[in-house]
Amino acid sequence: MKKIEDNNTLVFIVDICADKKKIKDAVKKMYDIQAKKVNTLIRPDGTKKAYLVNSRLRCLRRAKQNQNQL
Repeated sequence: MKKIEDNNTLVFIVDICADKKKIKDAVKKMYDIQAKKVNTLIRPDGTKKAYLVNSRLRCLRRAKQNQNQL
């Protein structure tokens, strides 16, 4: 929650084969938000983490509400 509030960033664990374009499209489809920038990293345990930066806090709040409903 700290990254959402401070940096307008959502963090997801994604498939290791997913590229930035696929991640961006999946988030657009699932949460109906447009990511401005996608950063990815592969963690030491072998999972991939994606950071999605968005300039509109309103969209992030909507995504957070949708995530809480799941």
